[in-house]
Amino acid sequence: MRKLIIESNDHCDKTEVEGGITPAFLHSCPGAALGYGQSTAASLEVFLSGQEPPRDRALVDHENVISCPHLGASTREAQSRCGEEVAVQFVDMVKGKSLAGVVNAQALTSAFSPHTKPWIGLAEALGTLMRAWAGSPKGTIQVVTQGTALRNAGNCLGPAVIVGLLKEASKQADVNLVNAKLLVKEAGLDVTASHSPATTEEQGCGECFLTVALEGAPYQAVGSVQGTTPVLQALNGAVFTPEVPLRRGLPLLMFRAQPSNPAMLPTMLGLLAEAGVRLLSYQTSLVSDGETWHVMGISSLLPNLEAWKQHVNEAFQFQF
Repeated sequence: MRKLIIESNDHCDKTEVEGGITPAFLHSCPGAALGYGQSTAASLEVFLSGQEPPRDRALVDHENVISCPHLGASTREAQSRCGEEVAVQFVDMVKGKSLAGVVNAQALTSAFSPHTKPWIGLAEALGTLMRAWAGSPKGTIQVVTQGTALRNAGNCLGPAVIVGLLKEASKQADVNLVNAKLLVKEAGLDVTASHSPATTEEQGCGECFLTVALEGAPYQAVGSVQGTTPVLQALNGAVFTPEVPLRRGLPLLMFRAQPSNPAMLPTMLGLLAEAGVRLLSYQTSLVSDGETWHVMGISSLLPNLEAWKQHVNEAFQFQF
């Protein structure tokens, strides 16, 4: 894009034009004006893409023209100032202060907030869960916050969910809160964030919830934070009582089955033993639609779940 400001000798007025610096433009306006002494000054920026350096050098070579590379920020003084501003931004980020001029500044600032940090962990955990459960989903992932304290948290929790969705599947070396929104489109996903007002009862107790769901498909996970620990509260309406702790580095095996099969748990323990995997914790949900979700904390992820799927209606595992 070229921006031209021409100041006339005769009338001392200024004309501003935008477009591209083309050979026709050079001959018809500033170049000709300089040749006949009709212009006091002309400021031009920059040549059209594909015309740098310019092929028509009538203006560039004119004795009254000074031309230089587009290096306004490359002076010693400018680089020194940029370095100082970056250092100050890092300090402000660690202290939880607001950031100016930074891409996804709100997500970065919130990630270092003592209140928001466990919610960032929860969002990443639910994103990882959704990827494992839905099998690298495509379409729209809905991120819904609920509760007064999370009213403005969607801008930081949405990117954290994306981190969980893409961390293992992305070809990028690192998916983080800054580049998450850029990378999610390449994965064929759209992530929306919204806030749902809390009910009167929830407002009274100050509860907050985070829901991650795949639009148009039976995949919905609801979580919360207890103290500083992210917890899973429900899967597709099946509520866990007590909630399931989502601890970073702890593999979780989840499966859905009929609640009336007394031989199922011994069978599952036998499959764990065959794989050389230890059971660290075990929880079940309340019965929903005639089925129960089971969650096992295990010592390591299983090589595959083929044997498990012969005994249950659905099974998946994940670790974040």
